[in-house]
Amino acid sequence: MGRLTTVLLLTFIWMFSFQMGAQSYPSKPVRLVVGFPPGGGNDLIARLVGQKLQDAWGQPVITENKPGANAIIATELVAKSPPDGYMLLIGASGAMTFNPGLYAKLPYDPQRDFVPVTMIASFPLILAVSPALPAQSVKELVALAMAQPGKLNYAAGSTPFQLAAELFKLQSGLQISHISYKGSAAMVTATMANEVQLIFVDAPPAMAHVLSGRLKPLAVTSRARAAALPEVPTMIEASLPEYEVVL
Repeated sequence: MGRLTTVLLLTFIWMFSFQMGAQSYPSKPVRLVVGFPPGGGNDLIARLVGQKLQDAWGQPVITENKPGANAIIATELVAKSPPDGYMLLIGASGAMTFNPGLYAKLPYDPQRDFVPVTMIASFPLILAVSPALPAQSVKELVALAMAQPGKLNYAAGSTPFQLAAELFKLQSGLQISHISYKGSAAMVTATMANEVQLIFVDAPPAMAHVLSGRLKPLAVTSRARAAALPEVPTMIEASLPEYEVVL
């Protein structure tokens, strides 16, 4: 199947806050851990949610970025923290659903060590290319890559982005190479500079550059068009009928 569907969860290691009751929790600052650098989608979501929680609780909610190893570093940190509800994790799809299938051994177990609180976001990705690339559609991108096998590179700042690109390669028959980056902001910058030619990226770090023309969107990965980019076709409309990725 060409569909990858995951959820973004705000999780913590135990249901401490519910056991102790609303009156006593939280009684001190809460740490909200993100497994990626500042500027990416997970980071922006964490800061928005953190501010709302801080307003509601009357206690500081501190966003902490712990990037590295496909969010394994951050996820392990929270999994091994005291089970008191004062360290929360933005449980991104890579850490919670992709990593267990990609790594033979992990220092955490998503089902054993975490309890989901709520889904706070679900979104498609954008297939975008460098403005220097002479492709105005997915078909033109495929034709260009076919004519230059192995010459084009794509950036990925996390496992879901890489798998979205690999699914594209599988369904289109392309030969393009993966270049790893630490997060969404870095890979967007690299694409705008034509250090790499294409990316699959979440909207928050990319939208300003898409709207300014510094990043060229070719498709979105959902089954329906994105409301924020109504003129951009879906991958299905762009001739890949089995392609859908929603995180």
